[in-house]
Amino acid sequence: MKVLHILSYLNFSGAEIMLKIAAPFFEENGIETHILNTSNDLGVYAPEMEAVGYTVHHISFYDKQNFKARYQKLLKEQQFDVVHIHRENSYFAFAWYAKQVGVKKVVRTVHNIFGYLLRKKKLSILKRSLQRFMARKILGVRFTSIGDSVAEAEKGFFQPNDQNCELDG
Repeated sequence: MKVLHILSYLNFSGAEIMLKIAAPFFEENGIETHILNTSNDLGVYAPEMEAVGYTVHHISFYDKQNFKARYQKLLKEQQFDVVHIHRENSYFAFAWYAKQVGVKKVVRTVHNIFGYLLRKKKLSILKRSLQRFMARKILGVRFTSIGDSVAEAEKGFFQPNDQNCELDG
């Protein structure tokens, strides 16, 4: 199996540490792992990720004219079995573009209880509820979270009560 993990700036933070710790497990189970950094800069933690076996790709999401074409080219060339989206910002676009080129499985991990939820901004909640609904129902994206508190917040705000939504911690 071949998996692409999508992150932003590669830094010494939760998602990167989690992936670094999981690298030996992936290797033992024959999972080829890649990371796509989507920020303007590669990030200070990129060498750490490469050292444990990840192939690191860098395509800036902020290069609006070229991002989609370069991302889809990478997906086609590498033939990933799974695209695993870790970033909240623009996850729907990453999923949509992946599905357009035939990626069968897309997973979205929610890593945090985001500030807009805590501030209860109704427009943000409505927008993200609609995105999550369309991601699950139209694109078949599977959602998961890093822990029970994040799962409960997602369930409370977005009420994912269907069979296509995993939100266990």
